[in-house]
Amino acid sequence: MNIKRNILLIIVTLLATIATAQRTYETNPDRKRGFNWLFGDSIWLDFKTNPPTQRNGSQLKALESAATISDTAGNLLFYTDGMTVWNANHQIIVNGTGLNGNESSSQGSLLIPQPNNDSVFYLFTTDWQGKSKGFCYHTIILDKQNINKSRIKEKNIKLLPSVFESISATTHANGLWKWIVVRNASGKGINAFLLTDKGINVCPVYSETQLDCPYIPINCQSNSSFNFNANLFCISYLNFSTVEFLKFDNLNGNFYLLFLNIGTINGPTGITFSKRKKCYIVERDFNIYNLNETTITKYSINNHNDSFMIVGSRLTPYDQIYYNIFDSMFIGLVDKPELANAKFKLKGLLLNKKCTNGLTNFDNSYNNTIGVNFTYSINCSNNQVVLKGLDTFNASSFIWKTRQNNISSWQTIGNTKTLSYTYNDTGVYNIQFIASRGIIKDTIIKTIYIYPKIKTGFLGKDTAFEVGVLFNKKLNAPDNIHCYNWYYLDTLRSNSNEFTASKKGTYICKITSKAFCTLKDTITITECINNLQQPSLFRNRDTLRTWHSNADSFVWFRNNQIYKITKESFLKLTDTGTYRVEAAKKGHCNRGSVSQIMVNRLIVKDIRIEDLGIRVFPNPSNGKVIIENSGLSGIKFILSNTLGQILYSGNLNNESSQLEFEYSKGLYILTFQTNQQIINYKLIIQ
Repeated sequence: MNIKRNILLIIVTLLATIATAQRTYETNPDRKRGFNWLFGDSIWLDFKTNPPTQRNGSQLKALESAATISDTAGNLLFYTDGMTVWNANHQIIVNGTGLNGNESSSQGSLLIPQPNNDSVFYLFTTDWQGKSKGFCYHTIILDKQNINKSRIKEKNIKLLPSVFESISATTHANGLWKWIVVRNASGKGINAFLLTDKGINVCPVYSETQLDCPYIPINCQSNSSFNFNANLFCISYLNFSTVEFLKFDNLNGNFYLLFLNIGTINGPTGITFSKRKKCYIVERDFNIYNLNETTITKYSINNHNDSFMIVGSRLTPYDQIYYNIFDSMFIGLVDKPELANAKFKLKGLLLNKKCTNGLTNFDNSYNNTIGVNFTYSINCSNNQVVLKGLDTFNASSFIWKTRQNNISSWQTIGNTKTLSYTYNDTGVYNIQFIASRGIIKDTIIKTIYIYPKIKTGFLGKDTAFEVGVLFNKKLNAPDNIHCYNWYYLDTLRSNSNEFTASKKGTYICKITSKAFCTLKDTITITECINNLQQPSLFRNRDTLRTWHSNADSFVWFRNNQIYKITKESFLKLTDTGTYRVEAAKKGHCNRGSVSQIMVNRLIVKDIRIEDLGIRVFPNPSNGKVIIENSGLSGIKFILSNTLGQILYSGNLNNESSQLEFEYSKGLYILTFQTNQQIINYKLIIQ
């Protein structure tokens, strides 16, 4: 009886824990970003309820392109047709018109929050049919105190000149950044742009699909989608009656072809992945195909009346698939898309407004609510990885492990929810996170790449050239980098690892490593007057001196590296090496010494207690010695014999001190010590 009671208690505890898990959703704090759908002829669906509440007020009259973004609580922030942006009060935001999108672009707009910054949002837009407005981004600044003051800070920043109409997004392997994907309007190219906490990286990861598409406007009509694991991508080509499945590596942004087409689909349009393993493809005028992505076997779930044209599709927050029926007052529905015998219902949701050609475009990963996950960020300067565990069941115990990629055995590196760990070697590593609470345990494994550390200051020091002299200074960035961007006068000039500067001004190089860490360095090149006197250089014991009449400062070099900059025309030597000097003055060209001096060793200084303001007399002495101090106070002195034995010690003040020695004849050592130096003085008693 007790056993049954204990089992029942365990079950009750487990159910309570699962109920808690369903409330937290810690693994995806963005899951409510897609709770508001605004599309078509002013349709507004609010998914805080199921079925959604139909609200009024939308100013959107979108033929196809539509995108919205909500806050993490599911409250509407912004919506757009790709040409205008409205806020939650349905007012056009400041500078929110004249955008380079088009209402007839099928998935022509997408709103994404900047990672780790809930006040900045990126709007991505495409022109219709691959036309010249291209693929652009626009940055929106949210005013949290007064949403009516929200504004577009910069707009119509073109990333690619001509692309297909569809835009899709998914999450990077680190759980923080976002991949934004579009296809070139001609050729085989597909591009994955990375949005990080630093902003959009303008250098995409380029891959090739199998379909080689010649540019014809109608060829650019497409829909695309990621699955929720961010490892599979599907894109439809309306004019080719073709779909293409690609494997996606969400760590490095590369696509790999799985297969092209699944047979003839007449006018494929909407593409939607269910939460688990199914992909639904709309045949615009006839069928909806259901594919099991593990076996790639297609079958039609419904042969509907072709008097209704189905165009777009989208998974709701409640694991249903909605279909817009062109020019109708209802939405199609697949209620349980994971079922083997899933059914399509033509009038799944009755509307009070009219549908057009598309539904709201979202980042598909909003609906991913796995039980355990973790995010990570890498410091590319020291290869420190910051790990943050996430779970949906209020875990109380955590274990982190790492190993070389499927080679070495697992090594435990921590047992806290958040952890910092530094890798000493480069290479490919696996990281495992295990979270548990009572009998509930879940785990996830991710792969990371640790690349060579990036050094800062790679462009070197600012420099100057004589007025009127033509120059070509080569500037070099580190090798083995994903992306280089050279800017001059705030304009992008080059994308190579080397740049030749031929004009005065400030040059900026932004680099992105293969781990997608970003680093920026600048160098300023100025013109200068070449009339400084050339400095001479000579050595006086352990001091280097230069004679110069009109310099403001002196730049001392040791082994061809800047060693010190002084106002004085001398340098006290404390290190060996090869030295040279340059005379410097603001607005003037530095002038270097003709010669350089090699210092192989430093000279042992003569004992000079006078430097401290101390006088010892008489010396030699017959036993009576006077120590007179007129300099620093608090000087410690020690009297010792030649064997190093201390005979007497004390401190000197700013006054005369007298000592009488009663020791035998011989040689003694007086040591005077300050905070900065020690001086030994020989004392003879005869």
